[in-house]
Amino acid sequence: MVAPALIPNRTIFNKRGQRGLANLHVSETLEDVRDHLRKMARAQQAEDHTRSFQQMLVTFEGDYVRARVIDNPDESFVVTKTAFGQMDASLLPRSGGNFLMSLSNLEHPSARKAATATWAMFAAENDKPRTFRTVRTRLPDGSVGRILRSQVSTSYAAYSNLEFVQDLLDNTDIGNLRMLDWRIDDDAMRFRVGAPDGQVEVGTPFPMFSFWNSETGKRTTGIQGGSFRASCLNGMGSWEKNSRFTWRHFGNTERISQGVSSAMTEISTSLNGTLEAYQRACDVFIDDAFAFVDQMLDKSGASKEAIEAVKTRGMIDPTSHDADSLAGVVDGITLIAQDDHRDLFEMDLMEQIAADCLRRGLAQAKRDRILVRA
Repeated sequence: MVAPALIPNRTIFNKRGQRGLANLHVSETLEDVRDHLRKMARAQQAEDHTRSFQQMLVTFEGDYVRARVIDNPDESFVVTKTAFGQMDASLLPRSGGNFLMSLSNLEHPSARKAATATWAMFAAENDKPRTFRTVRTRLPDGSVGRILRSQVSTSYAAYSNLEFVQDLLDNTDIGNLRMLDWRIDDDAMRFRVGAPDGQVEVGTPFPMFSFWNSETGKRTTGIQGGSFRASCLNGMGSWEKNSRFTWRHFGNTERISQGVSSAMTEISTSLNGTLEAYQRACDVFIDDAFAFVDQMLDKSGASKEAIEAVKTRGMIDPTSHDADSLAGVVDGITLIAQDDHRDLFEMDLMEQIAADCLRRGLAQAKRDRILVRA
């Protein structure tokens, strides 16, 4: 018997430029992104429900894990992997969600009923109100239905992707910069903007701004300054103190609207240091670059697959700097971050790892060389 499915985090929209100068930017403007988000909002018809687990029935007895509000049993929500993980953490003992999914996968005819009953026993003891966020979307079988996209605390302050983009348009001048890429997942949105026409040279990094938001409680709203290379579409964050601003989703979200303008100003003044650091890294060579990667990325949060990809694909890519240079290592990491199968959270993590690697590598370098200790 196959366990009932959870809706995974899916890529809804993904568009990026091409290598080189001719097609570096995508054709859309930030206003186009806003208009796209407006259409999504109308189609999704987002609804939040404030209920306790006592009032939200979760069942494992169909093709999908489903949730129903007890006082409206005619409507059910297909549960996403994100929402299930959040509910698991709020309600069940450690690894309880994995246990119930495994239980529902057993061949025994009562296995799914047992999983549903077990969930209900824990839910019956939990009367704390929570916010359950739902939207309409297309399901994997092609039908359109409402999904339970996330479960957050009642102190969570909703701040949509559309609101963020509109606040940026109203309070900053990033509309003067060109769109490098934009991507929307079920769990998050990210887009990056860079230099206008006439200010880009192949292989030379230029200032880049990255923006993100999540409507499911998976991450903050944020703005990050960094650098971007036209030859490989690689972006990298900055480690400078004033190059990254984030806002949690709580309280009055007007503080985000009021904060984006000053954040952009401070980020802009901090970016020269990142660009200069990369230029220095082009002349810093490493006696064993692969061992350096292993040391830098160990316990960084990068997956083993990503680390191996940096060494076997990223560093030797024709667009990367010399593989035995610090800049080549940085290029290899940021190139692998752009792999299509990585979600927005892993992409951001890899770009932050690259920035940290650049900072630490320059600190270790003696006379433009890095000796890697065994």
